[in-house]
Amino acid sequence: MVGYGIFGLCYRLAIFENQEIDLGYSFLIGRGQGKYQTIYYQVGAGFFGASVALLAPGFPVKTTEKGTFNNDIYGNSFSLGYTIKIEEKGALRIGFETRILTYTMERVKSRSTAETFTIIRLPDLGPFEKFQDKYNSFTLEYQFRF
Repeated sequence: MVGYGIFGLCYRLAIFENQEIDLGYSFLIGRGQGKYQTIYYQVGAGFFGASVALLAPGFPVKTTEKGTFNNDIYGNSFSLGYTIKIEEKGALRIGFETRILTYTMERVKSRSTAETFTIIRLPDLGPFEKFQDKYNSFTLEYQFRF
């Protein structure tokens, strides 16, 4: 299953008759899927991955590793905006939002292919890699209010 939900609060304060500011906070939680591909070259005798491979000394072997993964996503979002009401049912808003998301990879399935043979790796059992993504945006929007 892929998807996410956003839960949050926004406080809007009128500063003049036709102007207001807003401050918001949101919590995001979800699940995603992805694919990856890694290409690397190896020379000599050695090991790679969870499989053992004996390579002829001096001959490079190209290995391609492809896989899929599921990940859990969670994060926070903070927003600040300034709105000017330009007509009875319309407004113009200028805003800023920053969103910080953390991804935790799990259930990684991978397959490695060397030039002359295929290696099937065992699924990863953990600990799973985490990484963060920070997203900032400036917005200019027209609001239709009803």
